[in-house]
Amino acid sequence: MGEVNSVKISLGGSDTIALSERRIQALLEGNTTAAREMGWFDRLKDTVFHDGAKQTALQAMAEAFEHAQGLDALGRFTMLSWFVRPQDRAQFTVTVEGEAGQEQLKFRIQGHEVKSVTEGIDLNTVRARLAEVPGETVGAHRHAANWLAPYERQDLEAARRTVQDEAFNAGGGKHKRFDPASGVLRAQDHTGAEDFKKELEVDRLAQSSPELARYVSTQRVLNASEMREQLPGIQSDRPHAVVRLYDPAHVHSGELDARIDKLGSAQAQAVAMQVVDMARVFFNVRVAHHDLHMHNLMVHTPVGQDSHITLQAIDFGKSSVNASFDDRIKDLRYLFNCESPTGVAEDAWRALRDTWDGGAGLNKHFPLHKLLQRCWTAEGGRPSADSGGDFDASLAAVGDRLVEALVQAQGQHEEGSPAYEKAANAAFNAAMQSVGLMAENLRRPPQAEMVYMLRA
Repeated sequence: MGEVNSVKISLGGSDTIALSERRIQALLEGNTTAAREMGWFDRLKDTVFHDGAKQTALQAMAEAFEHAQGLDALGRFTMLSWFVRPQDRAQFTVTVEGEAGQEQLKFRIQGHEVKSVTEGIDLNTVRARLAEVPGETVGAHRHAANWLAPYERQDLEAARRTVQDEAFNAGGGKHKRFDPASGVLRAQDHTGAEDFKKELEVDRLAQSSPELARYVSTQRVLNASEMREQLPGIQSDRPHAVVRLYDPAHVHSGELDARIDKLGSAQAQAVAMQVVDMARVFFNVRVAHHDLHMHNLMVHTPVGQDSHITLQAIDFGKSSVNASFDDRIKDLRYLFNCESPTGVAEDAWRALRDTWDGGAGLNKHFPLHKLLQRCWTAEGGRPSADSGGDFDASLAAVGDRLVEALVQAQGQHEEGSPAYEKAANAAFNAAMQSVGLMAENLRRPPQAEMVYMLRA
């Protein structure tokens, strides 16, 4: 395909601007000064005919890149794709090409290569961030940087305009009720309403952080005017929110605890690595979730294919934004060390509850451990009697190294500085690679069986 003359970027509503290939490359290279530059005639047209909309958009995009220090080319490319309409994001493609040991990461827009990277490529890490399943064919020569986004439903307006209060009467959660046909949530009490406020904080942060947006699915609360316009059939004065839904003809979605026993070993490996990468993103943007059990983790797969699987966190009712270093470390201790973010009392309560319900209450907890176990059992490995503790020591060691590296980075660099974020990203990447290697080994039945016998 010939040279890309321009790529249209959405400004919201029907307004768009066109970015030249030169400007795109400047953004991908992190050269925000060049990305902002406009010729005098371009500035004149923008001022006279568009009230400076292009200059304002370029400034916002450049600032977004500047505030996302430490992003590699893949992160910048994902960020750039965020500015186009969801249905156009499939035009942004990434390919790993070349012989083993000489791989190149190639970035294309509308089929035209705009950047190639030859250094610093860890294939498993890159493919996990692209939601690829190891060993699966991803279809054609190239694939979308975000395969899921084009399938986000844009046709829910009619369903939401006809939804009635009765849609929320048929059971559901204690604090919130959900209508799956319209993607509308209703707060049942004060706790549910407070949860919506937390969701709004995370949603606002995700608007300026595509890396965060990739890993979250938030409940966007509606204000009074939006309620009247979007939900005219609702009479209740309780708070309502809407969530993102995907076209079920193309995407199969569900909570991880409900789907984990159906995942293949390669899918489980991909999700495990994404859990670690999600923790990296949360840590970098200073979000502490505090409730990362499997019922709050959604997985999405293409219908009829095993090529991709995408992880997203939901339910931020216990979260905090602009969280302290120690507060964010609690999420890591939960994921790697099986420690509750709320302390030993919660651990004791879980143990007590487990004796009452035969383990049903704990089945949703400790996703990394359960995903590694799935890597094992999906290939015919024998589960142990203590299924919850199969990988405690190994994962705890990875988590301890991660926390130690983050503490060291905090002592050497100012948090938020490029040097600090580079060190933090390197620490998380190492943890991600360790988890990927553990999963890879467990997916090989002969080796897994030998490990099992050595552990026994």
